[in-house]
Amino acid sequence: MSQSGPSGTHYSDYLQLGELLDAQEPRSGKDGEAAHDEMLFIIIHQAYEFWFKQILHEVGSVLPLFKEQTLDEARMGFIVARLGRTRSRPSRGSISSRLCRSVARIWE
Repeated sequence: MSQSGPSGTHYSDYLQLGELLDAQEPRSGKDGEAAHDEMLFIIIHQAYEFWFKQILHEVGSVLPLFKEQTLDEARMGFIVARLGRTRSRPSRGSISSRLCRSVARIWE
């Protein structure tokens, strides 16, 4: 996993994996018996927060287009594609469907 790409940037450095993977700090064991499922709880909810951040990123990328005096019809495909990533109906590419599938896999 430490191979570098064409720019010389290492995968783990680019994704800041050290910081990301150190961000889970279960607290239940500090005051008594550790709750085994606490790590799962933390990771799932952190993943949700990352997906929510992506949803805000997608919506934020099209908001300026709606602030213009007139909406260019040629940009509608772009808008639909970006917002389509966030929709809740069961689409293989939507963020919400990915979240649901991820959680479902844990319980299989």
